[in-house]
Amino acid sequence: MEQGAPLGVDVEQLTAARDGSLVLGGWQIDCHHLSNGKRVITQQSFVDVIGMKRGGKKLGYRLGQLLDNPVLNSSNIRELSLVIQNPISFKMQNGPTAYGYEADILVEYCKAILEARRAGAIVGDAANRYARSCESFIIACAKTGIMALIDEATGYAEEKDKDEYRRLFTHFIREEIRDWEKEFPDQFFDLLYRLYNLKPTSKNGHPQFFGKLIRHYVYRPLAVSNGAILELLDEKNPVVYSAGGRKHKMHQYLTQEIGVPALRQHLWQVIGIGNSVNGRLAFDRAFRNAFPQSGDQRELDI
Repeated sequence: MEQGAPLGVDVEQLTAARDGSLVLGGWQIDCHHLSNGKRVITQQSFVDVIGMKRGGKKLGYRLGQLLDNPVLNSSNIRELSLVIQNPISFKMQNGPTAYGYEADILVEYCKAILEARRAGAIVGDAANRYARSCESFIIACAKTGIMALIDEATGYAEEKDKDEYRRLFTHFIREEIRDWEKEFPDQFFDLLYRLYNLKPTSKNGHPQFFGKLIRHYVYRPLAVSNGAILELLDEKNPVVYSAGGRKHKMHQYLTQEIGVPALRQHLWQVIGIGNSVNGRLAFDRAFRNAFPQSGDQRELDI
């Protein structure tokens, strides 16, 4: 049973409709969809991400203490601290009561700690260790991405309304294009050439079918969006040339704050998978295990 519920606070008794566990970075995070539709992370997984010890009955109070900082003196931070000290109580499917927070609270909390560190207000080895953990977590996921990951882990993504799912990923997409700059590292294309036993023939371009591979290996599974981000990008950057070309690069429509970091992280994950296997069949198996997609159980046929 999780500890940390505030005394004397009357909270609605909710139940966990779906349970799941997601691996993100170096953490295994227990997550649930509640009977009221909220996505929550258990309080104990929350403190694991921050790097605190699980023991004790005042986890919410200890987490809130880190926000008690003159640098963070704003109404938003005070509201966040109040939420942290009053976790959501819910009944697990197997019976015991647990406590947790809505998924985006973890992201907001980490951002607040990093804001304090940037201002030089984080003092002491323990506090700096917590700040480093917060930084690692922010790098590992985006605010909208964590919601999608929980949907995937709990099996909710299959039932989710398509339009609602697309709305989760609007933060990844810009209205106007960014200036072009290289986002796909050479190692990614080296991997594709190796998988298909090809040699580069031109310094100015790659085989046309690489575009289909990029859609399959990069944009469709990006941020566990199951094609939602790809659909949004297709709408922003449609095919305009008779040969099937587009006016801009897809990544020029990704937001600098969320979309681009997610793309970079994903590309290096794909490169890492490719470097760990020999041959295209082994790569596809490993890729499907790392990025399972609904309705995509067969090997890509080029």
